[in-house]
Amino acid sequence: MHRLNRLNSQLYPTLYNGFLIHKTQFSGNLAPRYYHAKGSSTEKNQTSYDSILPSVMDSIRCYWQLDSSGRYNLLCSLIDSVMKEGVDVKANHSHLVRSICSLSEPVKALADMRLHLQSQLNRVEKERNNTCIQLDRIISEQLGELLGQDNLQMKRISWEDDSFEIIEKICLHEAVHPIKDHKDIKRIWLLYHLHIRRLGPDRRIYGLFVDSLPHEPLVFIHIALLPSMPNSIHSILDAESAINLPENFHCAICYTITTQTAFGNINLGRHLITSAIESLQQEYPQLKTFATLSPIPGFRKWVLNQLANNHIDLPKGIIDWDQ
Repeated sequence: MHRLNRLNSQLYPTLYNGFLIHKTQFSGNLAPRYYHAKGSSTEKNQTSYDSILPSVMDSIRCYWQLDSSGRYNLLCSLIDSVMKEGVDVKANHSHLVRSICSLSEPVKALADMRLHLQSQLNRVEKERNNTCIQLDRIISEQLGELLGQDNLQMKRISWEDDSFEIIEKICLHEAVHPIKDHKDIKRIWLLYHLHIRRLGPDRRIYGLFVDSLPHEPLVFIHIALLPSMPNSIHSILDAESAINLPENFHCAICYTITTQTAFGNINLGRHLITSAIESLQQEYPQLKTFATLSPIPGFRKWVLNQLANNHIDLPKGIIDWDQ
Protein backbone atom coordinates (compact mmCIF):
# COMPACT_ATOMS: atom_id res chain seq x y z
CA MET A 1 0.00 0.00 0.00
CA HIS A 2 1.28 3.46 -0.84
CA ARG A 3 2.74 5.48 1.98
CA LEU A 4 0.82 8.73 2.04
CA ASN A 5 2.93 11.83 2.56
CA ARG A 6 0.21 14.44 2.80
CA LEU A 7 -3.51 14.56 2.09
CA ASN A 8 -4.88 17.81 0.72
CA SER A 9 -8.19 19.00 2.07
CA GLN A 10 -10.08 18.87 -1.24
CA LEU A 11 -11.98 15.66 -2.02
CA TYR A 12 -13.40 15.50 -5.54
CA PRO A 13 -16.33 13.18 -6.11
CA THR A 14 -16.68 11.88 -9.65
CA LEU A 15 -19.62 9.93 -11.00
CA TYR A 16 -18.72 7.13 -13.39
CA ASN A 17 -21.57 5.37 -15.09
CA GLY A 18 -23.83 5.11 -12.05
CA PHE A 19 -21.04 4.43 -9.57
CA LEU A 20 -19.58 7.15 -7.40
CA ILE A 21 -15.82 7.24 -6.98
CA HIS A 22 -13.88 9.68 -4.89
CA LYS A 23 -10.79 11.08 -6.53
CA THR A 24 -8.59 12.28 -3.70
CA GLN A 25 -5.89 14.81 -4.48
CA PHE A 26 -2.52 13.86 -3.02
CA SER A 27 0.88 15.50 -3.27
CA GLY A 28 3.26 13.86 -5.69
CA ASN A 29 2.10 11.11 -8.04
CA LEU A 30 -0.18 9.24 -5.64
CA ALA A 31 -3.47 10.37 -7.16
CA PRO A 32 -5.32 7.25 -8.39
CA ARG A 33 -6.09 6.87 -12.06
CA TYR A 34 -9.66 6.45 -13.19
CA TYR A 35 -11.01 4.92 -16.34
CA HIS A 36 -14.33 5.88 -17.83
CA ALA A 37 -16.35 3.30 -19.70
CA LYS A 38 -19.77 4.19 -21.04
CA GLY A 39 -22.68 1.80 -21.31
CA SER A 40 -26.45 1.90 -21.19
CA SER A 41 -27.62 -1.62 -20.39
CA THR A 42 -27.29 -3.36 -17.04
CA GLU A 43 -24.68 -5.69 -18.52
CA LYS A 44 -22.64 -2.80 -19.86
CA ASN A 45 -22.93 -0.97 -16.56
CA GLN A 46 -21.60 -4.01 -14.74
CA THR A 47 -18.74 -4.24 -17.25
CA SER A 48 -17.99 -0.57 -16.65
CA TYR A 49 -18.01 -1.11 -12.91
CA ASP A 50 -15.67 -4.09 -13.21
CA SER A 51 -13.26 -2.05 -15.31
CA ILE A 52 -12.92 0.65 -12.66
CA LEU A 53 -12.82 -1.72 -9.69
CA PRO A 54 -9.04 -1.29 -9.14
CA SER A 55 -9.52 2.47 -8.84
CA VAL A 56 -12.47 1.95 -6.53
CA MET A 57 -10.28 -0.15 -4.26
CA ASP A 58 -7.60 2.56 -4.26
CA SER A 59 -10.20 5.05 -3.05
CA ILE A 60 -11.41 2.69 -0.33
CA ARG A 61 -7.87 2.12 0.90
CA CYS A 62 -7.40 5.88 1.02
CA TYR A 63 -10.49 6.11 3.25
CA TRP A 64 -8.89 4.00 5.98
CA GLN A 65 -5.85 6.27 6.10
CA LEU A 66 -7.85 9.43 6.78
CA ASP A 67 -8.48 10.82 10.23
CA SER A 68 -12.02 11.10 11.60
CA SER A 69 -12.62 14.47 9.98
CA GLY A 70 -11.31 13.28 6.62
CA ARG A 71 -13.52 10.17 6.69
CA TYR A 72 -16.53 12.29 7.52
CA ASN A 73 -15.79 14.67 4.62
CA LEU A 74 -15.34 11.74 2.26
CA LEU A 75 -18.66 10.17 3.26
CA CYS A 76 -20.40 13.54 2.96
CA SER A 77 -18.92 13.97 -0.52
CA LEU A 78 -20.27 10.57 -1.49
CA ILE A 79 -23.72 11.31 -0.11
CA ASP A 80 -23.91 14.85 -1.52
CA SER A 81 -22.93 13.72 -5.01
CA VAL A 82 -25.47 10.91 -5.00
CA MET A 83 -28.17 13.38 -3.92
CA LYS A 84 -27.08 15.95 -6.50
CA GLU A 85 -26.99 13.54 -9.42
CA GLY A 86 -30.26 11.87 -8.46
CA VAL A 87 -28.82 8.42 -9.09
CA ASP A 88 -29.94 5.16 -7.52
CA VAL A 89 -28.61 5.62 -3.99
CA LYS A 90 -29.03 1.99 -2.97
CA ALA A 91 -27.35 0.64 -6.10
CA ASN A 92 -24.32 2.89 -5.69
CA HIS A 93 -23.95 2.24 -1.99
CA SER A 94 -24.31 -1.49 -2.59
CA HIS A 95 -21.44 -1.35 -5.10
CA LEU A 96 -19.32 0.46 -2.53
CA VAL A 97 -20.11 -2.02 0.24
CA ARG A 98 -19.42 -5.02 -2.01
CA SER A 99 -16.07 -3.51 -2.95
CA ILE A 100 -15.17 -3.13 0.72
CA CYS A 101 -16.06 -6.79 1.22
CA SER A 102 -13.30 -7.79 -1.18
CA LEU A 103 -10.74 -6.52 1.33
CA SER A 104 -8.81 -9.06 3.40
CA GLU A 105 -10.72 -8.16 6.58
CA PRO A 106 -14.19 -7.11 5.38
CA VAL A 107 -15.94 -7.58 8.75
CA LYS A 108 -13.59 -5.17 10.51
CA ALA A 109 -13.65 -2.74 7.57
CA LEU A 110 -17.46 -2.60 7.45
CA ALA A 111 -17.75 -2.44 11.24
CA ASP A 112 -15.34 0.49 11.43
CA MET A 113 -17.15 2.33 8.63
CA ARG A 114 -20.54 1.69 10.26
CA LEU A 115 -19.32 3.02 13.62
CA HIS A 116 -18.07 6.17 11.96
CA LEU A 117 -21.27 6.56 9.97
CA GLN A 118 -23.47 6.11 13.04
CA SER A 119 -21.48 8.74 14.90
CA GLN A 120 -22.69 11.25 12.31
CA LEU A 121 -26.37 10.26 12.32
CA ASN A 122 -28.70 13.02 13.52
CA ARG A 123 -25.80 15.48 13.45
CA VAL A 124 -26.34 16.53 9.84
CA GLU A 125 -29.27 18.00 7.92
CA LYS A 126 -32.33 15.80 7.49
CA GLU A 127 -31.90 14.93 3.78
CA ARG A 128 -28.29 13.89 4.19
CA ASN A 129 -29.15 12.06 7.41
CA ASN A 130 -31.75 9.96 5.55
CA THR A 131 -29.08 8.94 3.05
CA CYS A 132 -26.71 8.07 5.91
CA ILE A 133 -29.42 5.87 7.40
CA GLN A 134 -29.86 4.06 4.08
CA LEU A 135 -26.12 3.46 3.76
CA ASP A 136 -26.05 2.20 7.36
CA ARG A 137 -28.85 -0.24 6.54
CA ILE A 138 -26.96 -1.57 3.51
CA ILE A 139 -23.79 -2.06 5.57
CA SER A 140 -25.85 -3.83 8.24
CA GLU A 141 -27.34 -6.20 5.65
CA GLN A 142 -23.90 -7.00 4.23
CA LEU A 143 -22.49 -7.61 7.71
CA GLY A 144 -25.41 -9.96 8.34
CA GLU A 145 -24.45 -11.97 5.25
CA LEU A 146 -20.78 -12.07 6.26
CA LEU A 147 -21.72 -13.13 9.78
CA GLY A 148 -23.77 -16.12 8.76
CA GLN A 149 -24.13 -18.83 11.37
CA ASP A 150 -21.42 -20.92 9.71
CA ASN A 151 -18.90 -18.10 10.30
CA LEU A 152 -19.78 -17.47 13.97
CA GLN A 153 -18.26 -19.29 16.91
CA MET A 154 -19.81 -19.25 20.37
CA LYS A 155 -17.26 -19.35 23.16
CA ARG A 156 -17.48 -19.43 26.93
CA ILE A 157 -15.37 -16.67 28.43
CA SER A 158 -13.42 -17.40 31.61
CA TRP A 159 -10.46 -16.12 33.62
CA GLU A 160 -8.53 -19.31 32.99
CA ASP A 161 -8.85 -19.56 29.22
CA ASP A 162 -9.20 -16.04 27.87
CA SER A 163 -6.90 -13.09 27.48
CA PHE A 164 -7.28 -10.06 29.70
CA GLU A 165 -8.05 -8.05 26.56
CA ILE A 166 -11.35 -9.92 25.99
CA ILE A 167 -12.43 -9.69 29.64
CA GLU A 168 -11.58 -5.99 29.73
CA LYS A 169 -13.74 -5.32 26.67
CA ILE A 170 -16.66 -7.16 28.23
CA CYS A 171 -16.28 -5.11 31.42
CA LEU A 172 -16.11 -1.80 29.62
CA HIS A 173 -18.79 -2.49 26.98
CA GLU A 174 -21.38 -3.94 29.37
CA ALA A 175 -24.49 -1.84 28.71
CA VAL A 176 -27.35 -3.27 30.79
CA HIS A 177 -25.70 -3.62 34.22
CA PRO A 178 -22.38 -1.79 33.75
CA ILE A 179 -19.42 -2.12 36.07
CA LYS A 180 -18.90 1.28 37.69
CA ASP A 181 -15.85 3.27 38.75
CA HIS A 182 -13.47 1.36 36.50
CA LYS A 183 -11.05 4.31 36.50
CA ASP A 184 -10.70 4.63 40.27
CA ILE A 185 -8.37 1.71 40.99
CA LYS A 186 -5.54 0.00 39.16
CA ARG A 187 -7.14 -1.50 36.08
CA ILE A 188 -6.25 -5.16 36.46
CA TRP A 189 -7.18 -5.44 40.14
CA LEU A 190 -10.42 -3.52 39.68
CA LEU A 191 -11.62 -5.62 36.77
CA TYR A 192 -10.76 -8.79 38.67
CA HIS A 193 -12.41 -7.64 41.90
CA LEU A 194 -15.63 -6.35 40.33
CA HIS A 195 -16.04 -8.99 37.66
CA ILE A 196 -14.97 -12.13 39.50
CA ARG A 197 -18.54 -12.81 40.65
CA ARG A 198 -19.81 -12.66 37.07
CA LEU A 199 -17.16 -15.20 36.07
CA GLY A 200 -17.60 -17.43 39.12
CA PRO A 201 -18.41 -21.17 39.07
CA ASP A 202 -22.18 -20.51 39.07
CA ARG A 203 -22.01 -17.81 36.41
CA ARG A 204 -21.43 -17.97 32.68
CA ILE A 205 -20.45 -15.45 30.03
CA TYR A 206 -20.73 -16.51 26.41
CA GLY A 207 -19.71 -14.51 23.36
CA LEU A 208 -19.94 -14.75 19.58
CA PHE A 209 -16.69 -14.38 17.65
CA VAL A 210 -15.46 -14.48 14.07
CA ASP A 211 -12.01 -15.67 12.99
CA SER A 212 -10.99 -12.23 11.69
CA LEU A 213 -11.69 -10.64 15.12
CA PRO A 214 -10.57 -13.29 17.64
CA HIS A 215 -10.38 -10.85 20.57
CA GLU A 216 -13.56 -8.92 19.82
CA PRO A 217 -16.84 -10.37 21.16
CA LEU A 218 -19.54 -9.16 18.75
CA VAL A 219 -22.25 -9.88 21.30
CA PHE A 220 -22.00 -11.38 24.79
CA ILE A 221 -24.44 -12.64 27.39
CA HIS A 222 -24.27 -13.08 31.18
CA ILE A 223 -26.09 -16.06 32.73
CA ALA A 224 -26.59 -16.94 36.40
CA LEU A 225 -27.10 -20.59 37.42
CA LEU A 226 -29.42 -20.69 40.43
CA PRO A 227 -31.49 -23.15 42.51
CA SER A 228 -34.68 -21.15 41.91
CA MET A 229 -36.04 -18.03 40.26
CA PRO A 230 -34.66 -14.87 41.92
CA ASN A 231 -36.89 -12.07 43.18
CA SER A 232 -34.65 -9.34 41.77
CA ILE A 233 -31.44 -8.65 39.91
CA HIS A 234 -29.71 -7.50 43.10
CA SER A 235 -29.07 -11.01 44.42
CA ILE A 236 -27.35 -11.89 41.13
CA LEU A 237 -25.15 -8.79 41.01
CA ASP A 238 -24.21 -8.92 44.70
CA ALA A 239 -20.49 -9.72 44.78
CA GLU A 240 -20.85 -11.20 48.28
CA SER A 241 -23.68 -13.61 47.44
CA ALA A 242 -23.15 -17.31 48.19
CA ILE A 243 -21.83 -19.49 45.37
CA ASN A 244 -24.29 -22.17 44.28
CA LEU A 245 -23.14 -25.77 43.84
CA PRO A 246 -23.57 -27.48 40.43
CA GLU A 247 -26.03 -30.05 41.79
CA ASN A 248 -28.31 -27.14 42.75
CA PHE A 249 -28.40 -25.59 39.28
CA HIS A 250 -32.07 -25.68 38.23
CA CYS A 251 -32.58 -22.22 36.69
CA ALA A 252 -30.51 -20.38 34.10
CA ILE A 253 -31.17 -16.65 34.27
CA CYS A 254 -30.02 -14.49 31.34
CA TYR A 255 -29.62 -11.17 33.11
CA THR A 256 -27.80 -9.07 30.53
CA ILE A 257 -26.93 -9.22 26.84
CA THR A 258 -24.87 -6.63 25.03
CA THR A 259 -24.26 -6.21 21.30
CA GLN A 260 -21.43 -4.00 20.15
CA THR A 261 -22.73 -0.92 18.34
CA ALA A 262 -21.25 -1.82 14.96
CA PHE A 263 -23.16 -5.12 14.95
CA GLY A 264 -26.55 -3.88 16.10
CA ASN A 265 -29.78 -4.85 14.28
CA ILE A 266 -28.21 -8.01 12.81
CA ASN A 267 -30.07 -10.39 15.16
CA LEU A 268 -26.93 -11.92 16.64
CA GLY A 269 -28.49 -12.03 20.10
CA ARG A 270 -31.03 -14.70 19.19
CA HIS A 271 -28.31 -16.96 17.80
CA LEU A 272 -26.17 -16.49 20.92
CA ILE A 273 -29.03 -17.17 23.37
CA THR A 274 -30.04 -20.35 21.53
CA SER A 275 -26.46 -21.62 21.39
CA ALA A 276 -25.80 -20.79 25.05
CA ILE A 277 -28.94 -22.61 26.23
CA GLU A 278 -28.04 -25.70 24.19
CA SER A 279 -24.54 -25.71 25.69
CA LEU A 280 -25.87 -25.38 29.25
CA GLN A 281 -28.42 -28.15 28.76
CA GLN A 282 -25.66 -30.49 27.64
CA GLU A 283 -23.49 -29.55 30.62
CA TYR A 284 -26.31 -29.59 33.21
CA PRO A 285 -29.26 -31.78 32.10
CA GLN A 286 -31.17 -30.88 35.29
CA LEU A 287 -31.66 -27.30 34.06
CA LYS A 288 -35.35 -26.95 33.26
CA THR A 289 -36.09 -23.25 33.70
CA PHE A 290 -34.67 -20.52 31.48
CA ALA A 291 -35.63 -16.90 32.04
CA THR A 292 -34.41 -13.34 31.60
CA LEU A 293 -34.15 -10.40 33.96
CA SER A 294 -33.06 -7.99 31.26
CA PRO A 295 -34.96 -4.69 31.28
CA ILE A 296 -37.92 -4.47 28.90
CA PRO A 297 -37.70 -1.23 26.86
CA GLY A 298 -40.60 1.06 27.72
CA PHE A 299 -41.94 -1.18 30.50
CA ARG A 300 -41.25 1.26 33.33
CA LYS A 301 -43.05 4.08 31.52
CA TRP A 302 -46.01 1.80 30.81
CA VAL A 303 -46.28 0.68 34.46
CA LEU A 304 -46.12 4.26 35.74
CA ASN A 305 -48.88 5.25 33.34
CA GLN A 306 -51.03 2.28 34.38
CA LEU A 307 -50.58 3.08 38.07
CA ALA A 308 -51.33 6.76 37.53
CA ASN A 309 -54.62 5.85 35.88
CA ASN A 310 -55.49 3.17 38.46
CA HIS A 311 -55.48 0.46 35.79
CA ILE A 312 -53.29 -1.91 37.81
CA ASP A 313 -52.30 -2.56 41.42
CA LEU A 314 -48.70 -2.92 42.50
CA PRO A 315 -48.01 -6.69 42.77
CA LYS A 316 -47.24 -8.09 46.19
CA GLY A 317 -43.60 -8.82 46.93
CA ILE A 318 -42.25 -5.87 44.95
CA ILE A 319 -40.59 -3.43 47.34
CA ASP A 320 -39.12 -0.07 46.40
CA TRP A 321 -39.59 -0.92 42.73
CA ASP A 322 -39.50 2.78 41.87
CA GLN A 323 -36.01 3.30 43.29
